[in-house]
Amino acid sequence: SMSIPHCSHAKSHLIMPRYIRDAPTVRTNLQNNWSISDRYDLVALIVRMTEQGHQNGMFLNEVAHLKSLSNQELANIRNNYSDGYMVDQMLNWGKKWGDTGVISYDLTRIVLLAQWGYNAGYLTLEESIAISLPAVEQYQSIFDNWDDAIHNYLDGYGWFSRVDITVQDTEYQTRLDRYEKAKEVGGFFDEGLFDVKLQPLESITYESIRKEVLGN
Repeated sequence: SMSIPHCSHAKSHLIMPRYIRDAPTVRTNLQNNWSISDRYDLVALIVRMTEQGHQNGMFLNEVAHLKSLSNQELANIRNNYSDGYMVDQMLNWGKKWGDTGVISYDLTRIVLLAQWGYNAGYLTLEESIAISLPAVEQYQSIFDNWDDAIHNYLDGYGWFSRVDITVQDTEYQTRLDRYEKAKEVGGFFDEGLFDVKLQPLESITYESIRKEVLGN
């Protein structure tokens, strides 16, 4: 059965996306991968990720913990844990990104959730744009080029998935290769987007969606 969004005007918000044939597939993916079954679940998660963060805080905490350990303690983890290879990767990523952590991993997935919400019929196109605006603005305030933004995302993915990046044929390497190939082709990554002044939609905002769906 198809879930109906939690709102007083459910039918008016069950918008038919441009790719309506894909809507059931998108809904299934949201349910299986994110436990999102309706409009309320989607908006609640995006708001929580936007206002409280998602994975980046845990990444920074893990880096801080590793930095507090002695060389002997680090060696013990390297040699006796199945993901001991993460020690040096984590320390390198921590040094590489500093206090920024792997924030692109969180921000990118907020924007993707908003897009998928539209494709699933849980958000209108305008709502999808409006609810992702704070994440995009944060993106612009932290990064000024796609290379840093994409590599920050990939390192976040590598951390979350516990990927040994020294091994070939991993999903991490596959995603990196796709990015490098896209750069070679050209036309995909406009550096000017980091300098564009974003204008909120007059009709609807992040705050208005938050209030309408969550009631606060």
